[in-house]
Amino acid sequence: MCAVRGARAMLSLLRLFGYVAPAAADDRRFKRLEPTALLVASLRQRWARMFEAVAMMLPEGEAARERLDRDDFLAAFARKVVDHYRGGLRPLQLTPELKPFAERNAGLTILFSLVIAGETDDTMPPARPVRIAISELARRFSVSRAHVLRLLREAAAEGLIARTGTAQDAVTLLPPLSRALRNCTAIVFLFFAHCAREALAEINSDTAAIAG
Repeated sequence: MCAVRGARAMLSLLRLFGYVAPAAADDRRFKRLEPTALLVASLRQRWARMFEAVAMMLPEGEAARERLDRDDFLAAFARKVVDHYRGGLRPLQLTPELKPFAERNAGLTILFSLVIAGETDDTMPPARPVRIAISELARRFSVSRAHVLRLLREAAAEGLIARTGTAQDAVTLLPPLSRALRNCTAIVFLFFAHCAREALAEINSDTAAIAG
């Protein structure tokens, strides 16, 4: 039941911000929705950044980025992503250390804020402590200070972070969490490359069939 309510809330937000809109339906018992141009443009922009990163390591990244303006590739890639997701593929299954963040409102965005708060000469994720402001994190992600504090306390209790400083305003990402972040990034990059490879094969096959 919780999953159904969550899905309804997400769809309501997507409609509110103009990412999906009602679509014509032959059967009035079903309320169909379709993506708007705003959603398609947003996906192209986000996926372009992802494929630019993938291209630094794998050839599928550049090939996919060059074809993102093609509707047939975009549709094929989206289908591959959804098919694998429906098949049960979840990066968090391989990086359970991230679950305390993923299962909390704004948890991952708070974690990523810590990750990018490191000094320019530090590693990624940062090995040295990063300064945080609880009130700023709460304001930025529209959650309460108590929510942010609870998230950090639970992460510390599980050995994922250490809080230091006179006001505990510094956070150090401990090795288990840093390792999980690197692994999760690698998994997501490989997943995008794999789905791109499948989508490229599909549209190339369709093109060959038309030409034949």
